[in-house]
Amino acid sequence: MAGCFAYVKWYDSCSVVFNICSGVRQGAVLSSILFAIYVDDIGKLCDPKHECVLLYAGDIFLISASVTTLQNLLSVCENELNYLDMLINSKKSSCISDQDIKKFVQTFTHVTAVR
Repeated sequence: MAGCFAYVKWYDSCSVVFNICSGVRQGAVLSSILFAIYVDDIGKLCDPKHECVLLYAGDIFLISASVTTLQNLLSVCENELNYLDMLINSKKSSCISDQDIKKFVQTFTHVTAVR
């Protein structure tokens, strides 16, 4: 990342320009691949009979058959992310139920059937 510079813009204010010495820019070709490699162990923490962890781009999807196992999986993932010096952004996180998925699938099926 030699020669990369950035600044922080907040409303109408800007910080001084600073050099970026390490890391991968969000949206770069390698960013999603490197993220998946970095957090790969999270995918191995679940019980495949009751849970599923999907890693896609910069996102982690936790799928569980019950709220209790989902909470346990979330706690395990949180511990692993803490070990990796990462945090879960609760403002960008959400939880959906199987009823929400059924509604989505019905809507999607209805929309795709109309031509």
